[in-house]
Amino acid sequence: MKKVILFSLFILGLTMNTELKGEIKNIVESGKFTIEIERVIPSSMRAQSVTSEYTLTLENGTLSTHLPYIGKVDSAPYSASNSLSIIIEGQKVELTQIYNEKKEKYTITFKAKNDQTNETCKFSIDIFKNGNCNIDLNVLGRQYISYSGKVKQ
Repeated sequence: MKKVILFSLFILGLTMNTELKGEIKNIVESGKFTIEIERVIPSSMRAQSVTSEYTLTLENGTLSTHLPYIGKVDSAPYSASNSLSIIIEGQKVELTQIYNEKKEKYTITFKAKNDQTNETCKFSIDIFKNGNCNIDLNVLGRQYISYSGKVKQ
């Protein structure tokens, strides 16, 4: 009896895993999704949960994002608002998308210009089969920073 219950739970888990994996595949391959940021992970500080709504949205190769920046800045960029945030609105980007079957994740990379400072931002996004995401961000003159969150359609 125990074996039957365990086997049933195993099959149920595999079915749910396959459905979620298919849902994430559809979201990513549609080219329209939003990542809701939950944590900011500066390279030389402790990770912090965010209290405001920060997102990264890709829609058919167009990027819109507002991300906080916490970390060391070697050369302060000029910005009318004196904000170090990464703000990009409606910018066309050239995406490279790769699926790693072994790790069961999508990796999307692209470059964009920060609207406020005109800095080039290099993004690398990993989207896992469970919907969790990691965003790695490199900007010349700033310390590397990453973000974690969930993908939504």
